Amino acid sequence: MFYKFTDAVYTVFFKAGIMATQWGMKIKGDHLLAGLVSEGAGVGGYLLNESGLTQKIVDKNLNKKYGHKLLEPSSEMRFDEDGKVVMNAAIAEMEKMHHSYISTEHILLGILNSENDGKKILKAFKIDIDKTDIDNIFLHVYRMLNCSEMYVDSVGQKNIGKFLSFAGLFRDVY
Repeated sequence: MFYKFTDAVYTVFFKAGIMATQWGMKIKGDHLLAGLVSEGAGVGGYLLNESGLTQKIVDKNLNKKYGHKLLEPSSEMRFDEDGKVVMNAAIAEMEKMHHSYISTEHILLGILNSENDGKKILKAFKIDIDKTDIDNIFLHVYRMLNCSEMYVDSVGQKNIGKFLSFAGLFRDVY
């Protein structure tokens, strides 16, 4: 099946791929987490940054785990099993929310809702983000914009709202 990704997700993939190839490996969950933190403007990155997780913290953790980067970065984007677990969970979240695209909040939920290396970093630093946090951002934006169309939140409940680009938090969806 073909999936649409937001521009923010392409940025996450690119940054995760660069990091992974510098260690001579495929993209894992912790690389996706690092990409989310680095991207920072989507809902997923925004929540991670607001919770205190910085690029410096993630980089330090990755360097401790894998050693210092040895290779030149490459643009090759391949996922190992850990990364595939995250992406499959992200797709499941996207489908549960009845969205027609995959965005950073879906990747963050994929990390949170599956066993992967990215989730281990979140647990190690006691970063606690859940679906309610993501839903609250959506509802806040929808209320501020006084939207009246229905949307489905991360737990499958219908809410009033319309997905719009707002204040740099959201990217346009094609």
